Amino acid sequence: MRLRAARAWTDWETAVAMAAPRSVARYEDAAFRAGFARTVTHYFAHGHWLGDDEAVLRDAGALSGIPGVVVQGSLDFGNLLGVPWRLLREWGDGELVLVGEAGHDAGAAGVVGALVAAADGFRGRRG
Repeated sequence: MRLRAARAWTDWETAVAMAAPRSVARYEDAAFRAGFARTVTHYFAHGHWLGDDEAVLRDAGALSGIPGVVVQGSLDFGNLLGVPWRLLREWGDGELVLVGEAGHDAGAAGVVGALVAAADGFRGRRG
């Protein structure tokens, strides 16, 4: 049952991503699928990274004065744009980089470029 559920989860992941079903090579590894499905369902069951009471959003103002960059794919249907927008609105010193034609894939060319550019932007910066 767990293996079938993990396959269904990764099929859903690829269905909402910019890839044909089962086109992500790592999803063909049963051990990876099982671990991946267990990890993401844990986060879904526990309010994602926001927590049940949205503590991250509520306390984001504490990040004031700390610069940061959130890189988001414009076609990320697993993590909708409203969440990083809300975070950045409360944070005040963060920047949103929206990558067109990218989904929820840190390995997508535009996303990789944006992440590298963000990291390079902090090179040599002292807090």
